[in-house]
Amino acid sequence: MNNRHMAITCLLTGSLFLSVNISATDLGKGLINGTDSVYLNNQNNEYNQWNGIGQIYWGDDPQCTASLLDTRDKNNNAVGPGYLLTAAECAIGVRFAPHILQPQPVPETVRFNLFNDTPDGYKNYKIRKTTWTNYERINLAILELESPLATLLEDGITPIKMAPQVQKAPSDVLVFGTGNKHQEAGLRVKACLQEPTGHL
Repeated sequence: MNNRHMAITCLLTGSLFLSVNISATDLGKGLINGTDSVYLNNQNNEYNQWNGIGQIYWGDDPQCTASLLDTRDKNNNAVGPGYLLTAAECAIGVRFAPHILQPQPVPETVRFNLFNDTPDGYKNYKIRKTTWTNYERINLAILELESPLATLLEDGITPIKMAPQVQKAPSDVLVFGTGNKHQEAGLRVKACLQEPTGHL
């Protein structure tokens, strides 16, 4: 897996999302920290909780990993559009020149339910615009989808909850990634130890 994609995804899943102690609940199903990433196979629906982690496409060209944010209100109502969290370099118009925003030449979409063994189950959604980006400090962006969050929920896509606070102690996390154009498609996962950086 491309190191850039793994680093981005580690930041997304480890620092900002609800980090779960692997030793306590073993969502990694026996994965050991530091071992190679593995494809997630979901024919038996055992990994549906991760189907909201997907991949951004520029036209037909696969790009960055992105996660659907759980923006439901305190009553669990889904109001408004779906939002993605991804790397700032993947924001619409950035194209690896983060300080020069340019018109978008090709449509952007995100593909969810991206499991290696169920390609017929992929679900694609159009990206409307970049809502927020911070390239210099934390390399993150929030993108707005054309579809409302309620539609994605009806389609069975599971959004990822934000962590209530930044982890201040080393913790075991699962790192997700979607590979790149030179690799077989599919969501991959590995276990690692995340240490706070003090940057957030």
